[in-house]
Amino acid sequence: AENALLDLAEKDLSFDINFFMTGAQEAFTMIVEAFARGDRDTLRDLLSDDVYKAFDSSIKEREERGEIMETRIHGIRKSQIIEASLEDDKMAFITLRFEAEETSVIKDSEGNILEGDPDKATQMIDIWTFGRDISSDDPRWLLYQTRSDDPDDNETLPNTD
Repeated sequence: AENALLDLAEKDLSFDINFFMTGAQEAFTMIVEAFARGDRDTLRDLLSDDVYKAFDSSIKEREERGEIMETRIHGIRKSQIIEASLEDDKMAFITLRFEAEETSVIKDSEGNILEGDPDKATQMIDIWTFGRDISSDDPRWLLYQTRSDDPDDNETLPNTD
């Protein structure tokens, strides 16, 4: 990861690791909470096309079941870069491992709790890959993949590389 980050900094003079990490943490919270609310407008601006389609599909399924999700990130305990790559000197990908405290509840249409506990924060560990076309004027890093760090959870959202 270190060599790829050095390559990235050399090819994209605007890249700042501290600014990236702050932005990634903010995006993490925004995306998790927007997904729970079903806020497609926010998600559209933060996700790659394939990840957006997967999130949208999950939101539609939840809406069809009449379920409401409430998720709140209370804090990110740790975030660290675990992988980085630069493909064709153009597409940069940085993978982070997030450890966060959250409360998450799924309710039915009448407000009855189906899953979760609004009064109990749990630790979530996710692996997220952000990507950016460094030849573009668009400074945004989009979410290209997300997966759980739990070896028993094989759910992975699409990666477009």
